[in-house]
Amino acid sequence: PLIKEIAVPKKLREIDIVVSVPKLKTHELTGFTGAVKNMLGCVPGKMKRDVHVKAPTSRLMAEALCDVYSFVRPDFAVMDGVVGMQGSGPAAGEPAMTGLIAASADPVSLDAVVTHLLGYGEGEVLTTVRAHARGLGTGDLRMIEVVGETLEACRRPDFRKPSNRTKLL
Repeated sequence: PLIKEIAVPKKLREIDIVVSVPKLKTHELTGFTGAVKNMLGCVPGKMKRDVHVKAPTSRLMAEALCDVYSFVRPDFAVMDGVVGMQGSGPAAGEPAMTGLIAASADPVSLDAVVTHLLGYGEGEVLTTVRAHARGLGTGDLRMIEVVGETLEACRRPDFRKPSNRTKLL
């Protein structure tokens, strides 16, 4: 692991259930910001900057985010994608009217399903790949039961991913 320890806020240690509520958006370094990356928000200020310093590439950031996720694992996640972000997020992204709201007791599965709907290929979102490989959740679509709307009905083929992401691997 890149991140061997983090200072978890006291309040977070006192609660019974953690719910991650990520906004559906792109990110130039990680490709996608979902339920796994959202847990970086639990890391206090300066330590959050330290994570970015230790992980300047997509591959290293995926490892670091999975490290953080392993310390603060949400019990449930609800992703708000009614109006998400596409393109060069998070700083220069544009609104994406996806109309999606998705939820799961396995946040890694949530990220896997949503990125599939947005046109990301298998293995393209490294946080999902690494979280699955580390046993932090299920990132393989063949192993995920989807209820509600069909995947085909929810696909967003016109969604724009970050353009420069492959340069950062």
